[in-house]
Amino acid sequence: MVFLAFAVALPNLSPVAVEDFAGELVSEKLGRKLDPLSPAPNDRKTYELIRSGDTAGMFQLESPGQMSLQRRLKPRRLEHIISGISLFRPGPLQADLLTPYVARKNGQEPYSVPLTELDDILRPTYGVLVYQEQLLEMAQRVSGCSLAEADSLTAEFMSIDPSTRIRSG
Repeated sequence: MVFLAFAVALPNLSPVAVEDFAGELVSEKLGRKLDPLSPAPNDRKTYELIRSGDTAGMFQLESPGQMSLQRRLKPRRLEHIISGISLFRPGPLQADLLTPYVARKNGQEPYSVPLTELDDILRPTYGVLVYQEQLLEMAQRVSGCSLAEADSLTAEFMSIDPSTRIRSG
């Protein structure tokens, strides 16, 4: 769970990018190759502990809100935990993005996207916009703009009142 610290330090990167970066750093430190995308089989107990909500003392998971979220989210992969941390911020909470993410992740609500062209961008997060990187990719895909133009669009999007930005569903 050492990778959670990187998720917080680098919140605009996708979970895979964070895991790769963290894996390289930890591998260097340990002197052996560590693949964060293939956790050790004994990690099962760590995930069980997190799913129980008994996360007091775990960085980024120790607040009462996160404890409750982890019980509802029932994470089975690091990506679930990182997405939960990313969505547990004022903007996404005001826009109520956690509710559809949790419901879709747990199979209680069907996955959907507004445009089929966005499926590969939003499928990893169950059709919910979680990361700024996803917004950049969506803007580029839908409008055909450059990454620089997409970045300007993202900056404008981030200046809008979060409760009026986007509703998942």
